[in-house]
Amino acid sequence: MKKLITKPTKCTPEIFFDPEKGVFNIFGDSYPENAYEFYNPVINWIDNFVKQKNQVDIELSIKIQYFDTSSSKCLSVILEKLEAYYKQGNKVNVNWLYNIDEEDNYSLQNVEELFIGLNLPYRFIKK
Repeated sequence: MKKLITKPTKCTPEIFFDPEKGVFNIFGDSYPENAYEFYNPVINWIDNFVKQKNQVDIELSIKIQYFDTSSSKCLSVILEKLEAYYKQGNKVNVNWLYNIDEEDNYSLQNVEELFIGLNLPYRFIKK
């Protein structure tokens, strides 16, 4: 399976998914005009990855300072897909990276809501 790489823009994050190494990164702000259009290829890629029954440990790192509601829904779908992979017995770790001065920021509260109801290991990491 090929890597998934998208370049960041002002309103979309960089996506870097390496299926061989299990390195998955989403870095940058996310408020595209059409979040579903932007994230659908990412979600489809993850679907294909999970279907291949890979035995690769995944380390997903996310650093998004700002995301809108529609991006939040898409990120939730991504996390749900990775939860399914995790439930197949694979190792998945999610790291949400944030700046030290963002610790009490509204955005961290929104991030925590993404993980409600998911059985997926995650942690916040100050950068």
